Amino acid sequence: MIWPFSILLLQEAFRRALECDGRQCPAHVDVVKFLAEAMRSIAHGEAGKTEYLVTIVPIIQHGDGQEKGVVDPEDSCLNAEDDVAYEQNMCIRVAMLALFKDDPVARDLLEGIMEDFDADELRELTGLDKTAYASKRRLIRRTIDKHYPGGWKP
Repeated sequence: MIWPFSILLLQEAFRRALECDGRQCPAHVDVVKFLAEAMRSIAHGEAGKTEYLVTIVPIIQHGDGQEKGVVDPEDSCLNAEDDVAYEQNMCIRVAMLALFKDDPVARDLLEGIMEDFDADELRELTGLDKTAYASKRRLIRRTIDKHYPGGWKP
């Protein structure tokens, strides 16, 4: 029996494989295995999103007739605008990283830049000295400028 959530996971795996998510099935991997692993990854990611969604319910302290320390907590779920922005950022991230699929140092450096690491952290992460770091940053900038001369357009 196929559970309803399995169908949703399968549909999401197909959607991500066909869209700009970056999931591409390598030629040597069985398609069924690829989709199964994609489904597992999606389920794990969704579980991580709900792990920290804690509903806080303020409680009135009885006895003195007044509310003490009662606040209305903000909703911890993403609204529609934040969700769209997140999806766009993921598409940009995947497209930029795809430009450097054959250069793992450039990919690591670019990921660090996107995560707002400072130069010292990036040099430590990649093992580059100052000159090699500057050269790799120029390579990244020039490659992105070459592929997207007018800026990012999906």
